[in-house]
Amino acid sequence: MKITLIRTSELVPGSSNALTTPPVGIAYLAAYLEANKHETQVIDGVGENIQNYSRFSSPMNDSFLHGLNLSEMVGHIHEDYSGLVGISCMFSQDWPVAKQLIERVKLSFPHSLIVCGGEHISALPEFSIRDSGEIDFCVIGEGEQPLLQLVDLIEAGRHRDIEALGKTHGIAFLSGEKFIQTKPFSRKQNLDDLPLPAWNKVPIDNYLDSESGFGVNKGRSMPIVGSRGCPYGCTFCSNPSMWNQQWIERDPIKVVDEIELYTKQYQAFNFDFYDLTAIIKKDWIMRFCREIERRRLAITYQLPSGTRSEAIDNEVAQYLNRTGCCHLVYAPESGSERLLKVINKRLKIDLLVQSMESAVKAGTFVKANIVIGFPDETGFDIIKTFIFILRIAVSGIHDIFIYTFTPYPGTQLFDRLTEEGKLSTPNDEYFYSLSSYTKLNEAHSYNSRFSNKLLNGMRWMGLIAFYVTSFFFHPLRIIKIISNLRSGRTDMRIEGFIQSLLSWSKGQRGMVYYRKKNALNSMPS
Repeated sequence: MKITLIRTSELVPGSSNALTTPPVGIAYLAAYLEANKHETQVIDGVGENIQNYSRFSSPMNDSFLHGLNLSEMVGHIHEDYSGLVGISCMFSQDWPVAKQLIERVKLSFPHSLIVCGGEHISALPEFSIRDSGEIDFCVIGEGEQPLLQLVDLIEAGRHRDIEALGKTHGIAFLSGEKFIQTKPFSRKQNLDDLPLPAWNKVPIDNYLDSESGFGVNKGRSMPIVGSRGCPYGCTFCSNPSMWNQQWIERDPIKVVDEIELYTKQYQAFNFDFYDLTAIIKKDWIMRFCREIERRRLAITYQLPSGTRSEAIDNEVAQYLNRTGCCHLVYAPESGSERLLKVINKRLKIDLLVQSMESAVKAGTFVKANIVIGFPDETGFDIIKTFIFILRIAVSGIHDIFIYTFTPYPGTQLFDRLTEEGKLSTPNDEYFYSLSSYTKLNEAHSYNSRFSNKLLNGMRWMGLIAFYVTSFFFHPLRIIKIISNLRSGRTDMRIEGFIQSLLSWSKGQRGMVYYRKKNALNSMPS
C-alpha cells in the first residue's frame, strides 16, 4: 500500500527561537512500513522549507508557522499516495495546525483515510477525533506496530469491520457516535529489531546544513535514539500516556554502529540524543563510551532532554567528556524537596548538585531546567528554588532556564485541574497558550497564590539572580558570551535573548533563528 506520512509545520510564538530538529519518529515509521512492503511518501513540513516563517492566524496574533504553509503541505501529497494519510501531532500546541491541515487534506482528497498519532493524540484521542471530525483512526502510543496492523487491515479492505478493528491493539476510532479505544499495544521490547530511520525520505541535508538542534551549536548534527520511554511518573509530564513508564534501551554497540554510519554517510560529527531519559544505567553509558573510545571516533554528542543524576558520578562524567559529550541538561525542576515529592520527581537535590558539579569539572557544558508555578507550590518552595539557583550558579553550572508550569494533556496534573474545574474543555486558545511556558514576556498561573504578573516577575528574578551570580564567580564567561555573539553562536539562553534585543533594535520584529535570516511571509492561503 502507498502511504503519505506528514510532520506538520511548527507553530512558534513570534518572540521564540525555533528548534530545527529532524522528525525522527516519522523516519522510524517510514522505515518500518517500507521494511514490511508498504511504500511511503514523507512530507516534512519543517524540513522542506526550513528557513521560512509564515504568519498564522491565531488568538495570539504573533504566531508563525515554521516551514511549509498549509497549502504547500497539502500540495506536496502525491495522488498515488493519497489513499492513506498519516499525520503526526507530537505537541499539543501544534494541534490547531494539525486540525486545519486535516481539514484541507480531506477537502483536496475526499477519498483519503486520515490516521493521526503522536503524544498529543495519545493523550487526547477522543477529544482529537471529535474536535477534528475528519480523523478516521488514531494510533495510540508507540506507533510502528499498531500502524502496520492498521495499514494491513485497510489494504485488505477490512477497516470497516468493527470486530477486526477491535482486535487491532493501540488504535481508536468512532463507530457512529460511539468512541472505541482498543487495548494498548505491548511496547517493542527489542528496539534493535527496528530498521534505522529512513532519512532518505526526509530532506536531511537541510537540517545538516542548518547546523542546529537541541543542544549547543556544533555543526552538522544528526539525531540518535539510545532508548525509548521513561520509568518515572512525574505528575506534570505527559510521557507516561505515550510510553507507559517503561524504559527500553538499545544495545549501546548498535547505537555506536549507527553513529559511525552517519559520520560516513552524512559527514555528521555531532549527535543529539532524543531520549526522554538518556542515562539511567551506569553500565549502559560506560559501555557506550568505551565503544566510542575503542573505535577512536572523533565526534561530539549531547544529552539535552533532562538527564537524571543517578548514573553520573565523577567516573562517568570524565568518560562522557573524554568521548565527546559536550552538553548535558539536567531537569531538577525545583529546589524544594517537599515540592519534588508532591510532583513525584524522585531525586535528591544534594546528589543532583554533586552530579552537575562532576560534569562541570570534567569540562562539559551543563544546563539546568527549572519549573515554577506548580498548583501546590508555596512561597517557601519558591525561596528554596531561588537558593538552589544561586547554589548551582556558584558551583559553575553554565546555563539555566526557568519555565512556568503548564498543564499539558496526558499529565496527572492536567486531569486533576480539569476535575477541579480549573481547566475547561480544551479549545484552540488553550492550545495556543501552551507555548507560553517558553515565553519570557508571558505567563499563565495555575496557582492561586501567584498572579500571572507575579509568576512572570519571579521567573525574571530567578534568571537575573543566576546570571549575575554566575558572572560574578566566573567572570571569564562574559568573554565567551561576547565571542559567541560575534559569531552568531548560541550556547546559552542569555545569548539568544541578547540577539533578540539586537534584532528588535534594528526593527526586525519576529524570531531570531540562530544564525540565519528569516523570511516572514504573508498569511498562508
